[in-house]
Amino acid sequence: MSAMSAEAQKNVRRIAASAHLQIGSQQKKINGWWHSHQFAEAGKAYYDHSSEVSMEVIMDHLPNFLDFLESWREDIIIDNPSSVERGRRFAQKILKDWLNSSDEGLEYFYCDGAGDGGIDLAILNTGSDDSSDGTPNSHTWYLIQSKFGKAFQGSSTLFEESQKLIETLEGKRHHLNSMTDDLVERISNFRKAASENDKIILCFATENPLNDQEKSDLNEIRYMGRHRLGEIFDVESISVENIYKRIEEDSVKPEISVVMRTNVVPSGDNLLVGSTKLIDLYKFVFV
Repeated sequence: MSAMSAEAQKNVRRIAASAHLQIGSQQKKINGWWHSHQFAEAGKAYYDHSSEVSMEVIMDHLPNFLDFLESWREDIIIDNPSSVERGRRFAQKILKDWLNSSDEGLEYFYCDGAGDGGIDLAILNTGSDDSSDGTPNSHTWYLIQSKFGKAFQGSSTLFEESQKLIETLEGKRHHLNSMTDDLVERISNFRKAASENDKIILCFATENPLNDQEKSDLNEIRYMGRHRLGEIFDVESISVENIYKRIEEDSVKPEISVVMRTNVVPSGDNLLVGSTKLIDLYKFVFV
């Protein structure tokens, strides 16, 4: 490989960056998570004396959790929202990702703020009207406690918020906001008509998973909730790391290497424009 001028080196960097962005965009379409800049270490580009480029892209691992979290949080913190709005966005996004579903069959009820009775966001998952065998589908209320970032303070948060929510569903808390009042009435009617398959699930949403002590606390909360509200009650914890691990398990593991010789120039931040010899294209596709 011949020596390159400063301008040629600059073009190599630009082309390499562009190649990375293209790969990142393709990967984002596949799994809906990654942003292109996270693949900056995954590609290589080289100039030779004829100004042709050999690009080799190797994808053999996913971004680590911290990179994933930074990317995942972008939709939460964009436009510098209030703490209430951040919590709302966090709750909605994490539950949809946890359920791995679109908005179909989901009804949203926002109660966050003063007088929320321990419910930041409630989601009724009705699914389809009937299951494949003709029996009624189960319906589930997810009552979300959104603890984004430092809002989660361990066991004290779990017990305080659980006690508040259970008292709200029992009708023992007053001075609730109008949205929570309406929601409590609807959940009360749901409990009266519920089948054995229907559920009310208190969900603690956090960025990092609970530790062993906090998981043990959930068992106590589950017992308390069922004692006071019946077997319809349950409690779960969901975290961004849980979602990351699930994606990691589902991801394709084998290394993929792609090499192609081509003449290209950068056009914009994430586009390459140029030509490829027919023989090189043949080798790329068939060899």
